[in-house]
Amino acid sequence: MNLEEILKSSKSIEISVYDNTLGELNFHTLIDIGFQYVNNSFSVIAPIYQGRNYNFHNSDLVTIYFVSMIKNIKKVFSFRAKVLHRIKEDNFIEIVIQKISEVEQIQRRNAFRLPITKNVIVTVDDNEYEVLSKDISASGLRFIINKKLKAGSKLDVKINFEDEIQIITEGNVIESYLQKDSAMKYDTKIEFAGLKNSEKDKLMNYIFSKQIQMLKKTTNSDAADNIYHMIYGDHKEKRNGPDTMLDIIHGIKYGAMALLFLIIVFFIKAMPETSYGIGRFFRHAYRVQWDSAILNLTFTISIIQFAITSIGLYLNSKRVKRKTDKYSISLIINFIISILIIITILFMQIS
Repeated sequence: MNLEEILKSSKSIEISVYDNTLGELNFHTLIDIGFQYVNNSFSVIAPIYQGRNYNFHNSDLVTIYFVSMIKNIKKVFSFRAKVLHRIKEDNFIEIVIQKISEVEQIQRRNAFRLPITKNVIVTVDDNEYEVLSKDISASGLRFIINKKLKAGSKLDVKINFEDEIQIITEGNVIESYLQKDSAMKYDTKIEFAGLKNSEKDKLMNYIFSKQIQMLKKTTNSDAADNIYHMIYGDHKEKRNGPDTMLDIIHGIKYGAMALLFLIIVFFIKAMPETSYGIGRFFRHAYRVQWDSAILNLTFTISIIQFAITSIGLYLNSKRVKRKTDKYSISLIINFIISILIIITILFMQIS
């Protein structure tokens, strides 16, 4: 399968890489369409991780996922690859990647990795090991073992799930890395080989049921969207069209600002008056005490402001579920000022 032909309709790819410190990471990035495809290699824009380019190393092994149009139908493919080198021009960095396995069509749902801890029996060279899984998909398994396994080596796998479900199959080792700060624990990834259709169906049904449970339990909007994306291979934006709740929050914010202006005006007006300049010459009478009527009006407005800012902050808290969502600074300031004014007036009345 010609790599350039199958990638040309793709604007982006997903790179899955195992980091010895951070574990498995997944990046979305863009293909450099101007790069010449030589020796099954291609170039992508260096992905960003925590505000900076992720530091790929030469010979890092990665898995590439991408969507391509085949006969006007979107299909998902994957293949194994390794990082050849980095290209840096000014502040622009690209990563050159070489394909090292055949391109295979996959079902995105099948490739979803379910984070789950299970006791797994693996047999390597007639030696049996009981290991602990980290995640599992319909195509493979990741687990911890106290022995480094050679990439490409074969093993037997037995997995026991609840409801008396048992999977027995063969596997091929993809990679095995020594965990950080450990001398004996190897993070190992394998792909299933020769998994029977009946057992694959059982495994897919089990994974799918767990995915649904995860979606039901997920209150974080970003996390739910990511899980949906991994299951169905596409992202669904939940916040489309007019945002009524956001409009209400903005309305409360502007209303609180108007009330704050009235509170300041009335609070100043209620303060004792002082004679200055010509007023003292004509011996005008000045109020030397707080105006109780205006002070009570200020107190009432402060109570109203406290109530609506409390509602605004509550609604705001329901929308702080994404990295781009933030609390309204204006609402917080108005909330604090209303409390201070209420406490001040109560203290004055007690005194």
